[in-house]
Amino acid sequence: MKMFRQHTFTFLLGILGTLQFITVSAQTELAIPDGYYDNANGLAGAKLKTALHEIIEVGTRVSYGSGTWTAFEKTDKTDDGYVWDMYSYEKRTFPGGGSAPSGMNIEHSVAKSWWGGSNNNAYKDLYHLNPSDSKANSARSNYPLGVATNGNVTGSLKIGSNTFGNQYSGNCFEPLDEYKGDFARAYMYMFTCYEDLSWTSTNAPTMITANEKYPMLRTWAAELLVKWSKEDPVSEKEIKRATEIYKIQNNRNPFIDYPELADYLWGDKKGLPYEFAQSDAPRIVYPVNGQSFTMPEISYMANSSLDIRLKAVNLTSPVSISLNGDSKDLFVLSRRTLTPVDGTIDEILTITFYPFEKCTESVEIIFSSNGNEFADTKAQVTATANENFYALEASEIGSNSFVANWTPLSTTDRFELDVYTKTITGTEAKTLATASFNSSLDTGWSTVSGGYISLTDEKGAIRIASGSSPGGVTSPAIDLRNGGIVKFNAKAYGNDTGVSLAIKVDDVTVENVTITSSYTDYTVTLGKYNSDSKVTIYAVKSKRAYLSEVAITTQGQLVENISLGGYPKVIEGANSYKVEGVNGSTDYFYTITPINSDWSKSEEMKVTTSPSTGLEEELEDIIEVYYQSGYIQIENCEEGDIVFVYDLSGKVISNGIAYNTNHQVNIDIDGVYIVRVYSRGKTYTKKLYVDISTIGSPVRQSIKKGSAF
Repeated sequence: MKMFRQHTFTFLLGILGTLQFITVSAQTELAIPDGYYDNANGLAGAKLKTALHEIIEVGTRVSYGSGTWTAFEKTDKTDDGYVWDMYSYEKRTFPGGGSAPSGMNIEHSVAKSWWGGSNNNAYKDLYHLNPSDSKANSARSNYPLGVATNGNVTGSLKIGSNTFGNQYSGNCFEPLDEYKGDFARAYMYMFTCYEDLSWTSTNAPTMITANEKYPMLRTWAAELLVKWSKEDPVSEKEIKRATEIYKIQNNRNPFIDYPELADYLWGDKKGLPYEFAQSDAPRIVYPVNGQSFTMPEISYMANSSLDIRLKAVNLTSPVSISLNGDSKDLFVLSRRTLTPVDGTIDEILTITFYPFEKCTESVEIIFSSNGNEFADTKAQVTATANENFYALEASEIGSNSFVANWTPLSTTDRFELDVYTKTITGTEAKTLATASFNSSLDTGWSTVSGGYISLTDEKGAIRIASGSSPGGVTSPAIDLRNGGIVKFNAKAYGNDTGVSLAIKVDDVTVENVTITSSYTDYTVTLGKYNSDSKVTIYAVKSKRAYLSEVAITTQGQLVENISLGGYPKVIEGANSYKVEGVNGSTDYFYTITPINSDWSKSEEMKVTTSPSTGLEEELEDIIEVYYQSGYIQIENCEEGDIVFVYDLSGKVISNGIAYNTNHQVNIDIDGVYIVRVYSRGKTYTKKLYVDISTIGSPVRQSIKKGSAF
């Protein structure tokens, strides 16, 4: 089923000296795949944006360079055969063979320096790459979009100080009116598709808030992009380009498919849920075909699981789930078939990784329709096991005890175990003072006596210090009795090196912060001072700096760790320890620190004890393992236990789920085998010698709880 959308184009015509507006309607086909946006349907705000991110980040990106130019021949060629250049009026043709036309560059409309320039998918994404006149590209630099009222014209761009809004007045580039919507939708796509990048590098903070996923856009930038998207609606040129990119990248720009999304995320309808057009076709909604998942790194002595939501709609038959790949024997699925209820499946599928050695492995999960109602949906899972030191999840969790676990180390067998609870005091952080330094000092802020400042060197920033004088700014009196945090955005002036800003409270230096040559966010934590303290940001002479924005807040909530009595304590010759004397239904935490080793303290592990029942179930002490009549026999399993059998080279001979208390593995070759059973929150491991001439006489060996080999 194909979906269609209506687009209206307005042309300004001059006829006999009279201006007339003629509206032309064109119905342009948008081949949006059935169910492509299902997983974002009905969501709002941050959830809507992140759901779109998860949908559109999937796909491929062509190699940057010749691959890009080859793609441009399909995406950016005019009907009369010229390169479609949104940056200039020059007419050029494609030379072919993946080569660039003379005088042209590949332009990142969202500057690559904004995320540090790393050659990732954002670097290669055609939705924001454009063929550009090299002079216009150079003049544009890495400036953001904006309205350059009095800017200089290079190519078809105006470049100069931004006059839109009051948050940013630095340099910007302004495209032709007919392309403003194109650029706006490309920017919104990039900030959605790659919302998980840090976005902290050169000029990025001018339009967005670094390390923030939503709303992410600063107010002025959001207003500009929404405004341009409405004033320059999606054109036939833009639709044709997006259609070709979809064929290449296998992902879509939702702000071209559904332009009104801009309003729901950043405009007048912000916070309202968005309803996408629905289809009655049978399909997998989630995961998206081609989606990749990565498990957290673990020690090869441990195992890890990943929950993946499977949502499918309009089905009349079950969905089969299988694994494919050379490493599939190292992964186990919790389910192999799921049956729809009223045509729908919405369940959690768990995949578990059981490494045997240090490795990085990938497996493909294939979701197939038993009734051939839809094409296979495929997702990839990558897992890494290393030899690093980790605290492992607790086991044997009861109401008054649990067992803390950690990975062994060859360099030491002495560890310090700390077990503690947490107390949280204080309230949410509150803003105490802010400054933006647009054209004057903000109310209450003052300059350091005898110091040099300039508010005219660079719009949107204050310059502090000169070649012969120090300089600085001081906040109004604020209440720091409960401490505070200073956040500021700054860069070094000109070619000055080794620039350091002193953060002072009541003229006492708290910290010296060395700053870089590009605008960067910095944070300094303040201690407890007075109810009328003042904060100063200060630079010495010849070490000049630009200061863009400052925000001082309270510290907010404080978290204190309270160690359990007798902890920390030293544990020798073991990789687990039973912690006793704890309370039921309580959150505890533990860390492990190797002693006399290069390894540092482990990450914190959380444990929630069971409710107090007065009765604690004891686990079986022994699982029986023996060879008899062509089979390795594992007795005293629990239904659902995972059983692995390896040969001595580490090759997986068998893996599977125990469906009753006695599990069998067929063996027909003499040798030494390793049996590993994951049961009751513990790992059971044992070497077993198999002599197939031993018929009928069981060779019994026991696996002790938590034993290692």
